[in-house]
This record gives sequence, C-alpha cells and structure tokens, in this order.
Amino acid sequence: MTISESLAIQENFSDSEREIADYILSQKEKILEQSVHDICDATFTSTSSVVRLCRKIGFSGYKEFKIRYARELERRIESLDAVDPDFPFGPKDTVLDISQKMNVLMINTLNSTYDILTRNSKSIKQAAELILHSNRISLIAMGDSYLKGQLFQSNMMKIGKVVLMANVFGENYSHIDLLEPSDCAIVISYSGDTKQVYDAAKVLKRRGVPLIVITANAESKCGKLSGILIDMPNKEEKWKKQATFFSQIATEYILNVIYSCIYVMDYEKSTNMRHRSIQEYSDTRY
Repeated sequence: MTISESLAIQENFSDSEREIADYILSQKEKILEQSVHDICDATFTSTSSVVRLCRKIGFSGYKEFKIRYARELERRIESLDAVDPDFPFGPKDTVLDISQKMNVLMINTLNSTYDILTRNSKSIKQAAELILHSNRISLIAMGDSYLKGQLFQSNMMKIGKVVLMANVFGENYSHIDLLEPSDCAIVISYSGDTKQVYDAAKVLKRRGVPLIVITANAESKCGKLSGILIDMPNKEEKWKKQATFFSQIATEYILNVIYSCIYVMDYEKSTNMRHRSIQEYSDTRY
C-alpha cells in the first residue's frame, strides 16, 4: 500500500490523525516544504499527533515520512506524465490514482489541442467569421461527438444563433436539404471516416455549402472535403480504448473556443442576448 493510500484509507486513525492526513493529501508536493509545526498550526493539532500518525503508517517520525513521501510523489509524477489516453487507468488503481490520472489526461489533452490551435488560429478565426455571417448553421456528427455538438448548439442558441442538428439517430439528411451556399456546416469526425458523416458532408460539398471540418486526420475523407480544416491531435486509437476521453475533451475545447470567438466578434449583442435569456427565464428556478 502506498503512503497516499494509507493516508486516504485512515485505518484506526484518531480524529486528529484524520485531520492531519486530509491536510497532507490536500497539500500534495507543498507538504515537503512544511515542518511539523506548520502542519500543527494548519490543523490545530499537536506535534505528538503528527509523530503518532507517521509511526502508524510505518515510519519512525516525520523526517523519514517526508523522505519516503517525496520519493513516492516523484514516482507518481513520472508515471502520470505517461498516462495512456486510450487506457489511462488499470485494474489495481485506487480512486485517488484514477482521479489523478484523469486530471493529467484532461490537462495533457487540452495542452496538446491548444498547441495545434496556436499554429492554426487563422482557421479558427475563419470558422468563427463564417458561422457568424451564415444564414443557417448545421452541425453534423455521430456518437459522442454529437453530444458535444449539442452543448455547442445550446451555447449558440443563447446568443441568438440557431444550429441545426439531426434530432433522430442516423438522420443526418433530415435538415441538409435546407442548406444553400449562403449557409455553412460544421462537420465533426475524429477519424474523419465516419460513413454517415462523410455521406452528408459529400452532399453538402456538392451543393456548394461551405464546410468546417474538425478532425484528427486531415487526409481522411471528411478532411479532404473541408473548406476550413481544424486539426485535433491524433492520439486516440480507433477501437481499442476504455472510452473516448481524449477525442471528446479535445472536441469540446475546440467548440468552446469557436463559440467564444463568435461571442467576441459581436460582444455587445451576444452579452445582451445572454442577459435577456437569463432574465426572462429566471423565475423558472427555485
């Protein structure tokens, strides 16, 4: 059992020892810079309580505890840096392990996506301008990406922009008959080869509807149809994974960036629309 696990489980700990254990866990690496007296002051406990806790989890005192805990934290940081986006956790991971690994996975995903967006900020700006000035906006996606699209649709609606999406599974053709070259479509496919999404995008391309394609594969079928291509990091396997953590964090981040850019381009109007919506429906909340 690791030191962190012992501190979290708190087997046979007194109330004071639980207070100290919770404090140590909350401080993480910062605890290594703190003395016994610092801990006592922060937890309103005594020096003897800190020493008893250290002995209870197998150490002679606080000094040995800090040395061993520093090594554990160093090993944990090294292992977390290598979190696999497809299999971020294993069968023996504790709640604390999983929480930390998911935290690192989200941070790593956001940083990777941000790095790509900084190199392609022009595409983001073009996409936002196209969406802002289009008569109608369509969003085409399947599965988990569809769910992220719904969040984008909800945000856009609150600033007066209607985003059309299929409301029945598999019915991506249900609204594309409405679209014309003065409209635009946002196409989301991590692989870029989702058949239903590609088929719909192909019809729109043929009709001259401008396409914004968000994908991790620029050379994919959907990628090659794009008028504006927005890249995502390609770090997720197509089939072998515990969940679509990486791709959906990246997708939501990109859509939030696009929404925010649209908001800023017409800031006063967007703010007024948001405030009006809140005021008109505020009485529906208890």
